[in-house]
Amino acid sequence: MLASTAAGPRYSNTALMQATYQLSRRGSITASGAYGLLRFTQPGNVNSDNYVGSLGYNYALTKEDSIGLVYRFSAYHYEGSPQAIGDHIFSVA
Repeated sequence: MLASTAAGPRYSNTALMQATYQLSRRGSITASGAYGLLRFTQPGNVNSDNYVGSLGYNYALTKEDSIGLVYRFSAYHYEGSPQAIGDHIFSVA
């Protein structure tokens, strides 16, 4: 049985990137991605990896207002488990 809280020391790290490409005076595409890990030094805890990626289109309506469409994917993998948790989200920004 796993405890609901972690016991003992742990370490984590995250790497991420983001890039925007200007398509026209008003339109642009933004892409981003991240990878994170969580590791424990004592047994009884569950190590994990997570991945997040997004792709969006931005359109400037005026100098101060813009609208955008965003797709995001997230995945969480747990060491020693064949299952993973993931989601896909589409949103308007």
